[in-house]
Amino acid sequence: MAGPDGTALASMAKALKAAGAMAPTRPHPGVESGAADVAFHPVAALMDRTEDAVRKAMARGDG
Repeated sequence: MAGPDGTALASMAKALKAAGAMAPTRPHPGVESGAADVAFHPVAALMDRTEDAVRKAMARGDG
């Protein structure tokens, strides 16, 4: 049985990186259904990343 070739590995790596970029950075309990996940996760990811950036800036003394 042969393993994945370089093109397949590169494609999988790109897909994994894209999924990580769209995922929330912390858990959000209460969003267990598939439909809620699809609707909520992009918004949660944006809120999480904004909060992370603000906290980082405040820790540096930029704000």
